[in-house]
Amino acid sequence: MNVVIDPLVDGVTGEQSTATVAMGQRISELARSRFPQFNIQPFQAETLWRQAVGAGRYP
Repeated sequence: MNVVIDPLVDGVTGEQSTATVAMGQRISELARSRFPQFNIQPFQAETLWRQAVGAGRYP
């Protein structure tokens, strides 16, 4: 099963920062190591499109 993790944002500014990017990378690493049954994918338009097409949401 493919999993995409939304980018983390700073609670005050609502923007990504160096710290939130690093936290997101660490979460992805932990998820890969602890839950090998899941395929952690990058949050990109192409990844999301493939997920939607594979699920039959788009022709």
